[in-house]
Amino acid sequence: MRLENNRGVLAIMNSTMLDLDKIWRDALTEIELSVSRANFITWFRNTSLSRYENKIVYIDVPNAFVKEWHSDKYCREVLRILRSFIPEAMAVPPERGK
Repeated sequence: MRLENNRGVLAIMNSTMLDLDKIWRDALTEIELSVSRANFITWFRNTSLSRYENKIVYIDVPNAFVKEWHSDKYCREVLRILRSFIPEAMAVPPERGK
């Protein structure tokens, strides 16, 4: 089950409401420590968590190039970090904003 709001998606997991915006801000803090400043600005600026469904956390990215780069270079690291906030997460595919 998921709930939409005007800032993004809130998901319900084990009767606990998840604030995807807060989770992503906290995850970005950790990601920023693990990549260079230039890479962080290039690949993580203008990204967000768009939704959480069926143990999959979707990352909203601004364009197809960033989507491909995230898929190739950052999916494993981002999943590792997000699992500290959402232990059940199984994948973090990037998707272009709608």
